[in-house]
Amino acid sequence: MEIPRIGLDVVVIEGAEPGDLRKGPGHWPETPAPGMGGNFVLSGHRTTFGAPYLKLDKLEEGDEIRVLLPYAALSYEVTRKLVVLPDETEVVAQRGIEEISLTTCEPIYSAKQRLIIQAELSDFVLLEKAAPAQESPGA
Repeated sequence: MEIPRIGLDVVVIEGAEPGDLRKGPGHWPETPAPGMGGNFVLSGHRTTFGAPYLKLDKLEEGDEIRVLLPYAALSYEVTRKLVVLPDETEVVAQRGIEEISLTTCEPIYSAKQRLIIQAELSDFVLLEKAAPAQESPGA
């Protein structure tokens, strides 16, 4: 995942349990993968374990979030920024649109609330499958 405005370029891992998030932003397994028709939810840390989401609060409407997968390159445009209580998970519920939601603690150095950045799909490019390697003559 890349977010040019805040200089973020990270590998996303599968899983959003505390042990998972030590490795980087993690995909909530109960949410669809990008491009599969729904809300792709990722959680990450702001102050520990590399602090991938340290500057997430700097994002504004219209900023780009890019996700590169083996099968597609997706771009999302930030549409809203929310601050909610930890139990207000309905804000990341499936809404019938292709979007990404990034979640982290708010304010910085506290788990009192959650900062949610949501972005809708703006571009989707299927990637061509790489051609098999050719054997060199005499090999």
